[in-house]
Amino acid sequence: KSLGNLTLKSSNATTSSHVGGFVALAQNSKYLLSEENGLVVSGCDFNAKIDLAGISGARGAGIATTVNVDMLVENCSIGGSIDIGASDIERIVAGVCAYQQKNANHCLIKNCTLSGKIKHLAAGLGKAWVGGMIGSGFHASAVIDGCVSTSDAYVGSLVAGSVGMMAGRPNYAMTVKNCKIAGTINKLGVETVITKDNIEDWMFKGSATSAAVVLTDNGFNE
Repeated sequence: KSLGNLTLKSSNATTSSHVGGFVALAQNSKYLLSEENGLVVSGCDFNAKIDLAGISGARGAGIATTVNVDMLVENCSIGGSIDIGASDIERIVAGVCAYQQKNANHCLIKNCTLSGKIKHLAAGLGKAWVGGMIGSGFHASAVIDGCVSTSDAYVGSLVAGSVGMMAGRPNYAMTVKNCKIAGTINKLGVETVITKDNIEDWMFKGSATSAAVVLTDNGFNE
């Protein structure tokens, strides 16, 4: 279980920083998913607060922030909050994983629940890629399966970029399946409380995602 507060206050405008509830940066010269090389996270509970302040580029996530290896995350819950301050450099933020390199060709996020809040507190010039489960990057074989956001969940961005309740802006044609969403989504300062009548595909794959994300058997979380 992750509790307490994590605050980034960086004044270095030329670098990116990584802040995670359990894992900040996972990398290895080998990418295969195994006990030695891959990242496996199961049954974790994020109920902390992450505050991304300062002017640096930043990546933040409730579970694992920047992952350069194969990854399995299952049965995790993301409560708490992630606050995004103003920056002139892009920020990548998500409930489970902010960014995975395309070289890591396995990613499964399964049966995870988002009830927390990911909010932009102030807008800067930098773009933001914000997702309830994942942020940006990710191989085409990546899968989000059986995940949900509750009516308490909030995912939002005040600046240009992309926002989604499941994926923020994946770069490749990954899959989102068997997922149910509810809660509030904020796109460029416009808040929408998700209902069964206004639910749209972009809420699952990201508002500015150009990759042909495969959406299967998703819907509203009653």
